[in-house]
Amino acid sequence: MTTDDMNMIEEVGDVQQYSYKRLWTSTSIDEIRLLRIRAINADGRIDAQLIEMGIEDAKAQNYYALSYAWGQPLLTHRLYIDGSCLQITAHLHAALLSLKTLTKDRPGTWFWIDAICINQLDLNEKAGQIPLMRSIFSHAAKVIIWLCEDDDSISEVFKMIPTTLNDMKGVWSNTKFTITQREQKMKEILGSTNLNRLFEQDWFGRLWVVQEVAAADKALFACGSCTVDYNSLDDMVAYVERASVASLSTRATSYWYCFKETCKIRINERPKLEDGCSRLIHFLESTRYHECSDARDRLFALGGMIPGSNALPYAADYGKQTSTVYTDFAVHCAKNSQAMTILACSGLAQPRINHVASWVPDWEAKPMGALINAYRISPYLACGHKDTIPQECQIEGTGRYPVLIISGAIVDRIQVTWPTASRHVADVTERDLQSGYFLEQCLLRLASYPTHSITWPAIWRTLALDTSVAGKNVVCATGAHEKAVASAIDGLVEKWQRFQRGPSGASESDTANPQSGKSRGDSRRSRPSHGAWGWTVKSVKSGAGKGVQTPFWRRLPEWVKSPTDSTRLFLDTLHSLIDKRWQICMTDSGKLGTRLTDSPSSSGWVPDKTALGDVVAIIPTEVPYILRPCEDGTYKVIGESYIHGIMYGAAIKGRTSFDQIRLS
Repeated sequence: MTTDDMNMIEEVGDVQQYSYKRLWTSTSIDEIRLLRIRAINADGRIDAQLIEMGIEDAKAQNYYALSYAWGQPLLTHRLYIDGSCLQITAHLHAALLSLKTLTKDRPGTWFWIDAICINQLDLNEKAGQIPLMRSIFSHAAKVIIWLCEDDDSISEVFKMIPTTLNDMKGVWSNTKFTITQREQKMKEILGSTNLNRLFEQDWFGRLWVVQEVAAADKALFACGSCTVDYNSLDDMVAYVERASVASLSTRATSYWYCFKETCKIRINERPKLEDGCSRLIHFLESTRYHECSDARDRLFALGGMIPGSNALPYAADYGKQTSTVYTDFAVHCAKNSQAMTILACSGLAQPRINHVASWVPDWEAKPMGALINAYRISPYLACGHKDTIPQECQIEGTGRYPVLIISGAIVDRIQVTWPTASRHVADVTERDLQSGYFLEQCLLRLASYPTHSITWPAIWRTLALDTSVAGKNVVCATGAHEKAVASAIDGLVEKWQRFQRGPSGASESDTANPQSGKSRGDSRRSRPSHGAWGWTVKSVKSGAGKGVQTPFWRRLPEWVKSPTDSTRLFLDTLHSLIDKRWQICMTDSGKLGTRLTDSPSSSGWVPDKTALGDVVAIIPTEVPYILRPCEDGTYKVIGESYIHGIMYGAAIKGRTSFDQIRLS
């Protein structure tokens, strides 16, 4: 927390304000402070002792480290240290009271607590202590994660976790249950468990906790005096996620997602914490939704997890502006063969808060999501063989807007995008209805587009990003995936058509335009028949033993009841692309593709920052990039894309030389 986050320290009357002694930091010794609670009076007064010692000597004290959320930055309470007074927050004061109770069987316990053991008003000391954080938490005998004071709802969750976890493991391992049955059983087990109350606690969304728990050997959650082992809660969250049965509030969902990413880093990434630059980029991407009061801490906090590596080109320096910190890191990554990884996290299609070059990621902004995550196995290879395009890059210029020079080829240009804005979608909240509208608009426009290159295989492969599921890997789609995609498209479009017609059977467009020549209730005729695209969805039987044939969309389809991996992947992908405001686009050469666009206008799906005339570039990475030409000969990075027909090296086949593309 920076000085600006804290209110001015209040006058402490006739009690002397505590004055910190200087900590020594050198190549031979790094000092830290440890706190011991001596006494707590009936009125809540806390008397404590604070000492300085080398970090290796501190390990012998078997100290506990506290991980907690700072809460409101109001210094309303006092901590008495050797007769002097240190102002602290109400949240920290409550945590200290709980720590005394939690360690009653271990009197004289030493603690490391950041707000007390680091002089928060000394930026130089903060910068010197940040690199030691991983060692501090890894050397601790135990890390206590303090969530809040006594809370009956959270305490009940803690108490039921062991039993619930065993029950959930039993259900999930029972191969006799279908996915639907497992989810139902999971819901029954969870019952009225108040997961909302638990995951609404600030700690779950805090950025600094990632480093704290990733380094910890033993960790314990505490709510007042009630505790539960970290691994137990981690395991239960994994089962809840696997069954997709958690019904959480918006805030709890956001924090639950943050905790899930924290768990992944703690469990899966700990053996790789020394990997350096690429690993830090992965941490930054995984924690984009975590919260911190100082945007520079996104690099400073996570960079401390990878000591002794080339992850950061500098020590923590709170004298630098955020944009300078982010730019210096991006330049450092480019010089360490990570330019393509950086590009996957950047672009003008992503929200921007800080003034940085288009190829520099703004880690402070919440991402809209990339087409290809740099750490997911991708079936694409638009650049052909990995050595087809030279990987080397150059940095030109210094300061806030350096130019990144990479090798590549401009292969096409954006000609048209759709769907356009609609008065319908603004009022539609259900994801299936949004998807149905999106698909209907695409099919209507494709039906009249004057090119012979638009075929049904191109359409369904584009909408599905030409991907399917093989085991746990994402792979190139096969013909078997076509039926699942066709059924899903038909079901979603028909659902949108029924919504549009309303209870009376007339569509809003028919009512609004009675001269259109269509009869009421006949809006389905306005879209092309399925046969035009080369697929037909067969009618299915409705009702047990009745033998009545009804259209596919008039009953809950089997792929919804028991979805295959391919169907589930398509639906998840489609919903995700629409949620993150992707658009279907056409290029000059008639190729069909999808492109990430910026935030929509208030009326619907209008990309107010994208523009016709943007170009498609092949660079040494898995997918094509959309770039915007500038008058000075440079290009602005818009973002990744899927352009059907060039995802596997076709656009540069036979090329032996490439251009120097300058990104500004």
